[in-house]
Amino acid sequence: GERDGRWHALSAWWAEQAGVTERAAAELTLAAGELPSRLAARLELVAAELARRRGDREGEHVHLERAVAATEPAFADAELALANWSGPGALTVLRRARTKGWSGDEKARSLQLLGLAALNRGSCTAAATALRAALRTASGKNLRLLGEIHADLGCTAILSEQGAVADRHLTLAENLLERCGSRRTVTLVRANRAVLACDRLDWRSCRDLTIAARDLRGALDDAATWLGEVELARAELARGDVAAVRALLPGLEEGVGRHGGHATLMQSLAALR
Repeated sequence: GERDGRWHALSAWWAEQAGVTERAAAELTLAAGELPSRLAARLELVAAELARRRGDREGEHVHLERAVAATEPAFADAELALANWSGPGALTVLRRARTKGWSGDEKARSLQLLGLAALNRGSCTAAATALRAALRTASGKNLRLLGEIHADLGCTAILSEQGAVADRHLTLAENLLERCGSRRTVTLVRANRAVLACDRLDWRSCRDLTIAARDLRGALDDAATWLGEVELARAELARGDVAAVRALLPGLEEGVGRHGGHATLMQSLAALR
């Protein structure tokens, strides 16, 4: 039979969770008509995430506000996403206001977002503390959330130069996320495995993992994409091709410059120089 707006809304949600950006965008345009309030909120979150991937920060904000307004009381995921857009201060305020009514997974998600905010500020110690607390708080039923937290702990360990710890978290993350079909997040885990490979001077594995992750994610102008491009340059350096790195630097500086607020990205480029 004919597929209605609810079917397309659910399909858009699935595609965004799986990281299939083009499919999510196409389904979003077909999700017309009246929807249940929670599904309408979820659809606005999908639209917000797609706007974020395009680099449209204001568009992302508009959709996040609509997601919060779509249900009464507000959907926890929507409140968390809007607070995260506003910054760690807003996240802390929301956590204090809502913590009594939140489930373990919602508390864990708030701690995860605070950990990522600390990581973006370059504070690995604070990030690891928040992320470990998130693992302890999570119910264990949401495998995607567990996988993402382990992935973030792996990234934090890499930046703290704890290779063995990073490898353990990334292995757990990849296993959990593959079970959930979360293609986009699996690509990020593999990108971090590429970093570890480069640290071991295994430039072939680094290059192969990074290119595979880039091809799967698509050509997005976001911090994760430019971290991958910096990693490809590091692979050339590990290979001993300094001339290739010099040739890549102007393009890297231009692309990374568009994400100047991302401390990890800026530090990675600075280390390459």
